[in-house]
Amino acid sequence: IAGSSPEMWRDITLANRAAMLQELDSYTARLAILREHLVSANASGIESIYSHAQAARHNWITAIEAAEKQNKEGGD
Repeated sequence: IAGSSPEMWRDITLANRAAMLQELDSYTARLAILREHLVSANASGIESIYSHAQAARHNWITAIEAAEKQNKEGGD
Protein backbone atom coordinates (compact mmCIF):
# COMPACT_ATOMS: atom_id res chain seq x y z
CA ILE A 1 0.00 0.00 0.00
CA ALA A 2 2.73 2.46 0.98
CA GLY A 3 4.38 2.01 -2.42
CA SER A 4 1.16 2.70 -4.31
CA SER A 5 -0.86 5.77 -5.13
CA PRO A 6 -2.35 7.43 -2.01
CA GLU A 7 -5.25 8.66 -4.13
CA MET A 8 -6.08 5.15 -5.28
CA TRP A 9 -6.03 3.78 -1.70
CA ARG A 10 -8.09 6.74 -0.50
CA ASP A 11 -10.74 5.85 -3.05
CA ILE A 12 -10.61 2.14 -2.21
CA THR A 13 -10.88 2.92 1.50
CA LEU A 14 -13.87 5.22 1.03
CA ALA A 15 -15.56 2.76 -1.33
CA ASN A 16 -15.26 0.10 1.38
CA ARG A 17 -16.04 2.42 4.26
CA ALA A 18 -18.44 0.13 6.15
CA ALA A 19 -16.13 -2.88 5.97
CA MET A 20 -13.11 -0.77 6.92
CA LEU A 21 -14.92 0.64 9.96
CA GLN A 22 -15.98 -2.85 11.03
CA GLU A 23 -12.43 -4.17 10.76
CA LEU A 24 -10.98 -1.17 12.59
CA ASP A 25 -13.51 -1.62 15.40
CA SER A 26 -12.64 -5.30 15.64
CA TYR A 27 -8.91 -4.56 15.69
CA THR A 28 -9.38 -1.84 18.31
CA ALA A 29 -11.35 -4.25 20.52
CA ARG A 30 -8.63 -6.88 20.26
CA LEU A 31 -5.95 -4.33 21.12
CA ALA A 32 -8.02 -3.29 24.15
CA ILE A 33 -8.07 -6.90 25.35
CA LEU A 34 -4.30 -7.15 24.96
CA ARG A 35 -3.94 -3.88 26.85
CA GLU A 36 -6.12 -5.20 29.68
CA HIS A 37 -3.96 -8.32 29.90
CA LEU A 38 -0.83 -6.18 30.05
CA VAL A 39 -2.24 -3.88 32.73
CA SER A 40 -3.21 -6.83 34.90
CA ALA A 41 -0.05 -8.80 34.05
CA ASN A 42 -2.27 -11.65 32.87
CA ALA A 43 0.41 -13.97 31.51
CA SER A 44 -2.00 -16.71 30.43
CA GLY A 45 -4.21 -14.20 28.61
CA ILE A 46 -1.23 -12.79 26.73
CA GLU A 47 0.02 -16.29 25.90
CA SER A 48 -3.44 -17.22 24.61
CA ILE A 49 -3.45 -14.24 22.24
CA TYR A 50 -0.06 -15.21 20.84
CA SER A 51 -1.04 -18.87 20.64
CA HIS A 52 -4.11 -17.99 18.58
CA ALA A 53 -1.99 -15.75 16.35
CA GLN A 54 0.48 -18.59 15.79
CA ALA A 55 -2.33 -20.98 14.84
CA ALA A 56 -3.88 -18.42 12.49
CA ARG A 57 -0.52 -17.87 10.78
CA HIS A 58 0.00 -21.62 10.42
CA ASN A 59 -3.48 -22.05 8.90
CA TRP A 60 -2.89 -19.14 6.53
CA ILE A 61 0.42 -20.57 5.31
CA THR A 62 -1.12 -24.03 4.91
CA ALA A 63 -3.95 -22.58 2.80
CA ILE A 64 -1.49 -20.67 0.59
CA GLU A 65 0.66 -23.75 0.09
CA ALA A 66 -2.41 -25.84 -0.80
CA ALA A 67 -3.53 -23.22 -3.34
CA GLU A 68 -0.06 -23.07 -4.87
CA LYS A 69 0.06 -26.86 -5.14
CA GLN A 70 -3.36 -26.91 -6.79
CA ASN A 71 -2.26 -24.24 -9.28
CA LYS A 72 0.82 -26.28 -10.20
CA GLU A 73 -1.17 -29.52 -10.55
CA GLY A 74 -4.23 -27.95 -12.14
CA GLY A 75 -7.82 -28.82 -11.47
CA ASP A 76 -10.35 -27.39 -9.05
